[in-house]
Amino acid sequence: MSADIIDLKGFIDTLPSSDKVAAPHSLRFPYSVRRGLGMWKRQYLDGRPLEPVLNASAEVQWGQYLVQGPGHCGACHTPRDEYGGPINSRFLAGTSGDNGVEKAPNITPHEDGIGSWSARDIAYSLETGFDPEFDSFGGSMVEVQENMAKLSPNDRAAIAAYLKTIEPLPSE
Repeated sequence: MSADIIDLKGFIDTLPSSDKVAAPHSLRFPYSVRRGLGMWKRQYLDGRPLEPVLNASAEVQWGQYLVQGPGHCGACHTPRDEYGGPINSRFLAGTSGDNGVEKAPNITPHEDGIGSWSARDIAYSLETGFDPEFDSFGGSMVEVQENMAKLSPNDRAAIAAYLKTIEPLPSE
């Protein structure tokens, strides 16, 4: 997977430079205390490599890598606690939007999520932005979907195959 990092760096090097200056961080206390970031990392980041799905096909394992790695789907679709850390027991079960963040739907194979969708429906949605009922994606997912459409059909199929294997969880 380190080849992905090298490829990403190669792509970034092809982009034109920008003269824009990043805005300063505007976090309120206690989140503005730099040492707090270290404590947050100790609490929420374990540094362990991705645990492959047992007895899964190569397609499912590739989908797991794409969802949990570069796709980082859990960043939006997994609820967070009061400190902003992911609630891993609710992985991909969607967020209510109550914490000031945009609502994200449940993408587990539960009936509250994408349980009725076939793997083909999921892959098609990632390509087109339309769900099986022809409702369109909204909010920040539009940009995500536009990028997903640039993936190969095999990559979208792998994501779909993996999503069909995860634990079905009800929405918040």
